[in-house]
Amino acid sequence: MNKKSLLLLFALILLKLVISIPFLNSQPIDLDEPFSIYHSQKSLTHLLTIFKTENNPPLHFIFLHFWEQLFGIGAISVRTLSLLFSVLTIPILWQIAAKFINTKGAIILCLLFIFSDFHHYHALEARTYSLLVLEYSLLLYYLLKSLIDQNGAKVGNYIIIGFLNALLFYTHYIFPFILLSEVFVVLIFIKAIDWKKMLLSFVLFGALTLPWISVLVTRIDSINTSGTWVSTAQYSELYGFINKFFNDRWVFMMLMLIIVTFMFFKRTELLMFFTKNKKISLLLLTLIVVPFFGAFLLSKYGNIALFLDRYLFFLTIPIFLLCALFFSQKGQLVFYSTVVFMTVFIARFDFKIDNNRDGYKLAAYVRSTGINTILIAPEYYDLTFIYHYNNRLFKDDYLRTNEVKNGFYPLINSQTLEQIRTKKQFVLIDADYSFSHPKDTTQKWLEANFKLESQREFKGNYLVKVYQKRELVNY
Repeated sequence: MNKKSLLLLFALILLKLVISIPFLNSQPIDLDEPFSIYHSQKSLTHLLTIFKTENNPPLHFIFLHFWEQLFGIGAISVRTLSLLFSVLTIPILWQIAAKFINTKGAIILCLLFIFSDFHHYHALEARTYSLLVLEYSLLLYYLLKSLIDQNGAKVGNYIIIGFLNALLFYTHYIFPFILLSEVFVVLIFIKAIDWKKMLLSFVLFGALTLPWISVLVTRIDSINTSGTWVSTAQYSELYGFINKFFNDRWVFMMLMLIIVTFMFFKRTELLMFFTKNKKISLLLLTLIVVPFFGAFLLSKYGNIALFLDRYLFFLTIPIFLLCALFFSQKGQLVFYSTVVFMTVFIARFDFKIDNNRDGYKLAAYVRSTGINTILIAPEYYDLTFIYHYNNRLFKDDYLRTNEVKNGFYPLINSQTLEQIRTKKQFVLIDADYSFSHPKDTTQKWLEANFKLESQREFKGNYLVKVYQKRELVNY
């Protein structure tokens, strides 16, 4: 890499940091973050045990475990790890586009990544997704290197592909769709495959993942039996997800308008360009189409619903690379189209992320009531609440064992309500309970046994209610 390229790459990394660091603490720890933060505090033995019954592979939690040992569990601390993974992705993307397209394509690809709402959000969230994108970008680089680059089919590259697939396997259970797309790539590029090296890659992958295969099979069986919280896929989501991948529908509509314009006025040049780049275009399209429609079909017609935008947003990497390839053509029309598209894309970018939650304000309000009996509904909101309510308790390895002792009553079943029945006063945290339990009759039980003294609403359709014991308790 020459000096000019190094300076451009440094400027892009600096740009990523400038638009990210100010927002590390712009939203409270919430949603799935407390689960990751809490369990990552614990021993590695605990982690490997709990994820045998959870729908999360352990790799990101292991990284976060060591990170928390060094830097603590504050919002900025835990989210900096995700930002680091995201920043490390930029030089990989630069190398992909610079090697297989040109410098212009590298700049476009990196800018699309930096100003992507999805990548910006998950670079500032203590979850697994920025790690997934980093690993996937590396996998894409070595796939291209092995199948497109005539000098790249080296045994070392195939070994790295096997290792990266194992890392992806331990990062997110969307991986089977990534592996399926690679199978299709192998079938399409069958003449370019060195089967001895490919077999070595497969054996390495199998050896590294064998200890966890039984866990994956168990989790799949559990999902087949009880399903997931993800809704059945709808046809409208096919278009909706693409819009989200491009920040919003206006950007995608602009891209479609540009492509249609080229088809009318530059059809011959366009066909010649993609004929020249047939291999890379075909590889990228395969990597996009197979996971996207595979996840949709399984979620629409199968028993496992996994068609969720954040599960699939890693596909923006090959999508953005295809865009970079398209806009790397020469010509005045290409230049103006690139300027217009990138301007609209960046203009529709949301700098300040917002998870639509006010956990710290909610916890502060509960503290202000002075009431020490707290009913939490649904039960899984306990970690989020306690993180903001009492950080010291959140660090306790036996937090959930001692919840009732500390005055916290996660609403698990009717037995929890029986424990509350004897209380003269308590606070109910209603974390959009009706969404997860639409047919539950808890509210009727509360109205019959207790008097609502006050309530206050918080972002996310959350309510904090203060109840007093009624003199008449029969229901």
